[in-house]
Amino acid sequence: YPITAAQVQGISQESELKTAWLYKFGRYVEWPKNAVPDDEKTFFIGVLGKDLFGANLDTIAATKTVQGKKIVVRRFDSAKDYLPCHILFVSASGTEKSEEKDAAARLKAALEKTKGSAVLLVSDTKGFSSKGAIISFVIEENLLKLEINPSAAQRAGLKISSDLLGLSVVKIVKDTTGSN
Repeated sequence: YPITAAQVQGISQESELKTAWLYKFGRYVEWPKNAVPDDEKTFFIGVLGKDLFGANLDTIAATKTVQGKKIVVRRFDSAKDYLPCHILFVSASGTEKSEEKDAAARLKAALEKTKGSAVLLVSDTKGFSSKGAIISFVIEENLLKLEINPSAAQRAGLKISSDLLGLSVVKIVKDTTGSN
């Protein structure tokens, strides 16, 4: 089936909104000092799997800062390529070079790679926030909403602002991983 112009525009708008949120999370989340090597000068945002942000994220990185720090974007085909980041977005889609063939495998690999680290794991797969990701983007009633797992954030040593938790687009989810 051909994709309509409205669908393309919808995809573009969704990508722009998700990109803006990735940037805004830097203002709503508090990381411990030295969470990432070289983090006194640099704020790292990583993308694991297919990069749906593209130029939008690069533009933000080139023109904005987070907590006075320069933004650097790191892209990873596979979790084995991962380098420390403040935010790691785990894409629902992989790349051609991905070792993790589906979103669940990508999340599992990302959780293993970042265990014990102060990393804000973000996904675009509904339900992943209850499986260890801290924030998941979900579309409900044609609106972009956020599922947030405060238990996962606490385990990662992150403090999420009550300003973010109180937004109408936020749904608090319980952790089903069994670890608190």
